[in-house]
Amino acid sequence: MLDYAAAAYYCRTSACEAWACSACSRHPRTEVRRVYDNVHNGNGFVGWDPVEGVVVVSFAGTDTTSVANWIDDLDEVKTPWPLEGCQECKVHAGFLTTYSALRPQLQPLVEALVRDHPQAPVWVTGHSLGAALAVLCMVDLLSLSYPVRAVVNFGQPRVGNQHFSSFVAAQSASLSLCFYRLVHHRDPVPHLPPASFGFHHSPFEVFYTKNETYYHICDATGEDKHCSDHYLIDPSIKDHLNYLGVLFGGEEVEGRLQELMHSTGWEMEASVLVSAS
Repeated sequence: MLDYAAAAYYCRTSACEAWACSACSRHPRTEVRRVYDNVHNGNGFVGWDPVEGVVVVSFAGTDTTSVANWIDDLDEVKTPWPLEGCQECKVHAGFLTTYSALRPQLQPLVEALVRDHPQAPVWVTGHSLGAALAVLCMVDLLSLSYPVRAVVNFGQPRVGNQHFSSFVAAQSASLSLCFYRLVHHRDPVPHLPPASFGFHHSPFEVFYTKNETYYHICDATGEDKHCSDHYLIDPSIKDHLNYLGVLFGGEEVEGRLQELMHSTGWEMEASVLVSAS
């Protein structure tokens, strides 16, 4: 899943469909179609990996050079989830807006691949903002009875309220769906939007520190205080941009992220994080 999440970053341009990147090279026979929205700067792909025998949906993370993308990220208003079966569920308005813009392109592509490969499972993944979109996509595709069987995210922010978190957990359990979100040590993004704003993570978090050989599968609350919620001071954007040795950005991205967090007042100060959790 990590390769698919990394490859989605190349979908900011049409080069995505050329499938020419280091992560792409590890899945050389995969065929993908780009999905994108220039207004909200959502990007990703829908693809078929014949070696793994899976339909893949992957979303790119936040484009820190795009003001529109960050406005959506910083819009911490919750909005009702517009699908039946999730009473009182609310999700991050900016995330939903971005996913809704991609959906008209994405859904027909998934439908066609599932029709062509009826025995194949659907895997969904993403990093950062892309991970939030992956959660919304999972719920959406399951509502359409598509065979989503695995969702693995990296550096995922909180997506919705407690009701939404419970709904995602219940769906995962009832379908024996593999749902994991990896958190790298002091990555600040999984702490956002703050819990004090009414947002809550779904289980299961897989937490690991600088030692990549150690990881811990956290409890079913979604907010295990012995995992990433324990590390609320000294946040590291480097940890957000690096997962299991795969770099999701560089020094320029890191610098822009630091600058934006400072200028918007969205800084990861210990006092704010402690009070939010």
